[in-house]
Amino acid sequence: MIVTFLATLLFCLVAVIVLMFTQKGRYRASPERIIRLLEWMLLGQADENDWEVFCGLPILHDDFLESIRQACAEIAEDYPRASSRSIYLLTDEGLDKLRPLLEDVRCYKRQLDSEK
Repeated sequence: MIVTFLATLLFCLVAVIVLMFTQKGRYRASPERIIRLLEWMLLGQADENDWEVFCGLPILHDDFLESIRQACAEIAEDYPRASSRSIYLLTDEGLDKLRPLLEDVRCYKRQLDSEK
């Protein structure tokens, strides 16, 4: 009985230590992923979970992409879907506000590609 308890305790301690020192998962948005997501949003094919993750998690590695994410988060808050039956996650006004952001990200990606 005591051996089982000690073995379980030891196993749990090792598991906690391993989890503490392993690298945590990271969300790393790229211009390509953001372009794809915004295109899907405009087509009504975006997954609500992907949109919420994008709007909710800061992009730490790229200030421009972070500004796009913040603008999208504001749009998501200001123009949520009109009804649960809609295939679009935003109202028409919200979708209209996404279009220039999509063009901005496309231009940014072209600029990055030309610098390579």
